[in-house]
Amino acid sequence: MLRNKMNLSISNIAWDASFDPQVIDLLLKNGIRHLDFAPGKFFSDIANTSDAEILRVKKEWQDKGFTLSGIQSLLFGTTGLNLFDISTQDRMLEHLKRVCHIGSLTGATRLVFGSPKNRDRSNLDDTRTDEIALDFFFRLGEIAKEKNVTVCLEANPTVYGTNFLTTTDEAAAFVRKLNHSNIKLQLDLGTIYTNREPAQVIEDVADVIGHIHLSEPSMAPVTTDDPIHRAIGENLKRAISKSKLSTDILTIEMLTNNSDSPENRIKTIEESIKVAKDLYMQD
Repeated sequence: MLRNKMNLSISNIAWDASFDPQVIDLLLKNGIRHLDFAPGKFFSDIANTSDAEILRVKKEWQDKGFTLSGIQSLLFGTTGLNLFDISTQDRMLEHLKRVCHIGSLTGATRLVFGSPKNRDRSNLDDTRTDEIALDFFFRLGEIAKEKNVTVCLEANPTVYGTNFLTTTDEAAAFVRKLNHSNIKLQLDLGTIYTNREPAQVIEDVADVIGHIHLSEPSMAPVTTDDPIHRAIGENLKRAISKSKLSTDILTIEMLTNNSDSPENRIKTIEESIKVAKDLYMQD
């Protein structure tokens, strides 16, 4: 699939819905037409949200000029779920099936599985960890396939308390081993930055990438213009030029300070968009 450039997107975890109008104006001014979203930002009760309400949200954002492309925070609001706890797997998969359904109806076909607290492999050896994880994600892949969406598995660095798939290479190797059409790699550029992984890793794993997030450690605003980000940006653009990627969307994933004024939070988003364009979108 030929890709000459990336389309910039952003996740709606960056702002409160109360200042949607100001952020929407900012995004449109900057040519951003794609959006990732957290289900909890749109729906108060995922399990009982009607199809009509889901489609209403899709149309509302379409009318504003946006395509809903990805979903994150898949397990936000749940309790006691761990993919390595066999007793909770069915409940976890039932919840994720619901999120896949939301993705199918909204057209947000890339679902980001990060969820460091829900992938705790403590007290399991490598063999048993592999067995459980491969079985779980195959089952999830079948659900995703039925709903015509793709689950993108994200590496989470150890600084977040993660002990399963903590590097980009590990996550890519797992995706290749699983070999399911609807389970891909979530490339998180913040993971590469945090782990100080070689930027070349982007080209090395390009064949299994399903979705890409641009982030800073701890989802801080994307305001760092430094050699590491420059190298990551150059390698991403090289992968694009070689037509290795199956996605053309680069999503800014960031949080803003809740204690700041709406004006300052919007300004922070604007600054992050500028840095993202400078580092990752320019030839």
